Amino acid sequence: MKKLIAVFAIVLLTSCLGYGQLLPKMDVFGGYSYTRVNPTSGPALDTSGWEASLDYRLNHHVAVVADFGGMYCCGMQSIHTFMGGAQLSQHVFLGTVSVHALAGGARGADATRTDTAAAWAAGAAWDRHIAPKLYWRVVQADYLGTNFLGGTQHNYRLTTGLLLRLGKK
Repeated sequence: MKKLIAVFAIVLLTSCLGYGQLLPKMDVFGGYSYTRVNPTSGPALDTSGWEASLDYRLNHHVAVVADFGGMYCCGMQSIHTFMGGAQLSQHVFLGTVSVHALAGGARGADATRTDTAAAWAAGAAWDRHIAPKLYWRVVQADYLGTNFLGGTQHNYRLTTGLLLRLGKK
């Protein structure tokens, strides 16, 4: 009986080590984004748009992220973001949870002018496994800060979409 338990323990431990070898090298995400934009002056705006990201996994829990987004409202008004940063993730039952911190820039435009400013984001996401290499990002919630026209805007972004896991690490 002791030998059977020892063999079972060895199989269990080596299968866990093997799981680490099957990690994807990259995640590619694209989806719909709702952003509550809070201008320095004037009322808050509800925007719809998109978000896309590419994550390159350094190890089981750490990845570097390139994140891009577009938000559109009220005819000719738009904001596009381009940021990069770090992400920590943990596999959980049927999916993955992650937190990230990003920094970069944003370009805002309306009918009469454009402005480029600093942008930063911090947030968390839950990805639900739905098929081999395919996940549904059920929700990603971010604080998105921008610094247009010398003032800080405190914006909030919710995103959902599909994530594809590529390659083996």
